[in-house]
Amino acid sequence: MPSRPLISEHERYQALGISPAQCSEGYLRMFEQRNTPAQDVQITQATLRGEVYGSETSIIK
Repeated sequence: MPSRPLISEHERYQALGISPAQCSEGYLRMFEQRNTPAQDVQITQATLRGEVYGSETSIIK
């Protein structure tokens, strides 16, 4: 029986690059743009309502 790791990288993470270094760099780039204070408030309010903050295209159904 082949061994399977307990934790594996998500396919969306793997899609960020062809090497582990490229995936890591791509992941970090996603966070280069900071939220505005207004966005922070919207995120907090959505979280307290049990909702997801984001556009329709960013929500996985």
